[in-house]
Amino acid sequence: MRALILSRQAGWERRSARVRRNLEHRNDHQERKPTRFIGTVIALGRPAHEFRQIVEGIVEQLTTLSGSDLSLKLEIDADVPTGLDRGKVRTLLENAGTLGFVDKKVE
Repeated sequence: MRALILSRQAGWERRSARVRRNLEHRNDHQERKPTRFIGTVIALGRPAHEFRQIVEGIVEQLTTLSGSDLSLKLEIDADVPTGLDRGKVRTLLENAGTLGFVDKKVE
């Protein structure tokens, strides 16, 4: 009787270890979550409206996550066929400096 109990116990222990390994493997696989979001958007119509939607739909979703680190880059490329007068150039460069633009130029 004692041999039978030991045999059953050893069998249960082997099964338990196998079940534990399978569960650990599943948990490792299931706990893998994406850690980055990268996106590019080209705003065409109404930039202020579209940027507001981007901030509400994406940026705010990411900044509310504990420990998140967000970098947001805005690139502006504008062609003005009629040209920019001196006052407009000065205003654009001053505003860009005030707003923290790291790169700014007028050609």
